[in-house]
Parts: sequence; C-alpha cells; structure tokens
Amino acid sequence: MRAIRGKGHGFQYACSPDSPALAALDGGRWPPPGATLKVIKKNKKVCSGFISLGSTSLFFKRFPNNPWAGALQRMTVRDRVNRNWRVAQRLQAHGVAIPAPHAAIWGQDTSWYLSEAIMGAATMEAAVRQSGPATSKTTGLCKTAVDQLIRLHDAGVVHGDLKWGNLLVQNARVIITDLDSARIKPRVGLNAATQDLARFLVSGLELGLDQHWAHGVIQHYAAGRALRPEGLIGRVQRSIERISAAHQKRYGRPPVYLAAQPTPDRDRQKNHCERR
Repeated sequence: MRAIRGKGHGFQYACSPDSPALAALDGGRWPPPGATLKVIKKNKKVCSGFISLGSTSLFFKRFPNNPWAGALQRMTVRDRVNRNWRVAQRLQAHGVAIPAPHAAIWGQDTSWYLSEAIMGAATMEAAVRQSGPATSKTTGLCKTAVDQLIRLHDAGVVHGDLKWGNLLVQNARVIITDLDSARIKPRVGLNAATQDLARFLVSGLELGLDQHWAHGVIQHYAAGRALRPEGLIGRVQRSIERISAAHQKRYGRPPVYLAAQPTPDRDRQKNHCERR
C-alpha cells in the first residue's frame, strides 16, 4: 500500500492512507490538539507508549533530536524512524505478523514512529512461564514463532534482537515487535540468520527448555528455509555462548548452551517445534 507523504508545521511525514493518524497529520500540527499520551518507557534515546487520537489508540516511539547535536547524530535519529518504517512496510507486504505500520514523522525537535497498538497481549516469555515449558501450548507457540522467523528472513530482514520479550502472544498469534535493530539484507544466509536464531534459543533455554527443544527449533527453521541443520549448529553454538556470557555478567542469569547433539532423556518433552 502506497504511503501518503506531506508536510506540517516543522515536520514531514509518511502515513498509511487508512490510518487514523492521517487526518491529524493533515491538520498541520503534531501531536494534534486533544491527543493524550501514555508513556510506558522513557530514556535518553527513546520514549514509547500509546497515543490516543479520538477513539483510536496507536503505539508510538518518539526519538528526541538534540538541537546541539551534530548533523550526523540528527541523521541517525531520522534514520531510526525511517528504518522502522521501511522494515515494517516490507514485512507487512510479506505477510509477517507485526504491528501494522501507521506513520513515520520527522520533526525538528523529535521524530516519531506510529504503529498498531496490540492490546491484551502477553510477551512470549510471560506466556511460556505461565504455561510451562513442556506443554502443548508452548509447542504451538514455538512452531508459530519459528514460522514467523522463517517469513521474516525470507523477506530479507534480520531482526537483530529476537528475544522472547520482543514477541507478543495474542490468542494463537505470535507477533514480532521492536524493529529498532532490524536491517534489510539482499539475502539472509547462514551467517545473517545465526544471531536471530541464537537469541530466540537463549530465551527458551534460560526458561528451562531442553536440548531436544533447541535442536527441534533448528531443524524446523532449516527445513522451512531449505538449509542444512549441520551448517547452522556450529555458528549458533558460538553465538549462544557469547550471548549467555553477556547475560550472566549483566543480569545474573544461569549459563545456557547448545549441545552438538540433543542428550537422550525420556523424561523431557522432545522436539517442541517439530513440524506437524
């Protein structure tokens, strides 16, 4: 769907034609009079939350432009908004489950990215904690999540931070969020895929899922992209080792690893993400 582009007082924008934000942007002021913001996260680099436009609520990310910063830093802020917008549009066109992109707004003081507000969803981490690792619900969530990862990589996009806190579960859907670190690639091969796959696996292993589950994920992913699992395992092992070491140091989490082969254990749930 072709975006509508325009200008207002001190800002430029690109907006989906069916977005409720379009009327507000056409009014020439952003945020528009009467809009209410609910902030859920704020630091020096980004502010995020929900903006209400009449009866509609959208999710926003607002990136401050430091007036004293150099041109390179201002360009970097604008690029983060532009990257979110371009990546989201690409993923939406390829049928990847993400919050629908609504608008990108480039201003003098701040730049904004607006997307669909996903209400009533839990993170995949919270959903698996609640259901437990060895359950049919976890099996289904893992399969759905890996299917979305396959679509994302087939679309030529690397997420860059595919931890389970960035996956939302709504009914039976798994929705990929937080595209700040995403990059568009000509092709997502073994090396490019490794980091996303490793971060996904670390999240599950830290929650107590076993080696059968981890190897089942790799096999399911490899089958979906016509790759050899053996070509992934060594790369993913090394990446998991680095990520786990950082998590131990920064968050005090237990060490996790990927074995060369799954350890036989009849008491464990096997191959959670096995293709049905």
